[in-house]
Amino acid sequence: MHYRIDAFLTRFRIILLLLFGVMLACVSVGNAQLKFSSSTQRSRESADNRLSIGAFTAVSGTTVLMAPIANEGDKSFSKTDVYGNRNYLFFDTMTETSHHLIPVNENVIDSVKGFPEITENNRHTQQVEWFLYDVRSDSDGDGEITYKDHSKLAVSDAAGHGYKELITDVKKLLGQSYPEKDTLFVFYESGSKALVSKIVLPLRRVVSTKRLPLQADDVTTRRTGSRR
Repeated sequence: MHYRIDAFLTRFRIILLLLFGVMLACVSVGNAQLKFSSSTQRSRESADNRLSIGAFTAVSGTTVLMAPIANEGDKSFSKTDVYGNRNYLFFDTMTETSHHLIPVNENVIDSVKGFPEITENNRHTQQVEWFLYDVRSDSDGDGEITYKDHSKLAVSDAAGHGYKELITDVKKLLGQSYPEKDTLFVFYESGSKALVSKIVLPLRRVVSTKRLPLQADDVTTRRTGSRR
């Protein structure tokens, strides 16, 4: 009888020890998650505090103004050696509403170009209808944005609506052409290739991509092949 009681007490103690261990593990995980969440929140608040807005400029021919949102060049915040605009804020003077181009400020916008292009001769008559953005992100996944990272090409309308990334893995943007309304050609390097893509802007779609010859014999070969 005593043997059975001792065995029962032993099993009971073991169960209590196991339950206590599980409770300690749960508490430790909960504390770790809370610390991580608090640290992440502090980092985001610190990042937001270091953002600054630039001067507003008018989008030609529209009621819209746009201003860049940039970091202040603190590497502890940006984790990058690429300093540029993180986003754009658009404000419509007609509706008195504003919105950001991109929901988050995690990328670096290297350049923005409006189409049709505005020159001194047509400044008072031409209206910008589209924007092309060269956006750099952490393409190699090392947690930093540097000049080694490749970029993406994106478009939006003149009011900053309908932002869409269309071309990825862009090593270098070589140029653009807007030969007719709503049609844009972009020239760029991707890997070891030089490419040209045709974009139908209202559709936010790349309809064709062609490789450009880097050597004269490439052109000769292609011409000979086409005759066959």
